[in-house]
Amino acid sequence: PEAELRKLAKEGTPAGRVAAMTLLHRRGSDPGGLDDPHPGVREAAVRLSMKEIPPAMADDEDARVRFAVAARLGESKDEKATLELLDALAEQ
Repeated sequence: PEAELRKLAKEGTPAGRVAAMTLLHRRGSDPGGLDDPHPGVREAAVRLSMKEIPPAMADDEDARVRFAVAARLGESKDEKATLELLDALAEQ
């Protein structure tokens, strides 16, 4: 089923992609989606990601995505990545 969920997380409606990503996350898998064209999916991907958030996400065109990135700053174990994200957010 994980392969099917991964396929659903990349195809279909934005709500369907987020639902599949949520199920992947609950199963302990990184859901991906950080590069999705839909801002709502990217926002969910930032919240659900099990990886460090790339600093480029702080420059996202969508304010909700940038807010989700800011909310994740306290969870980072990588001080350099945190500082890069803070710098990028400060430039917005």
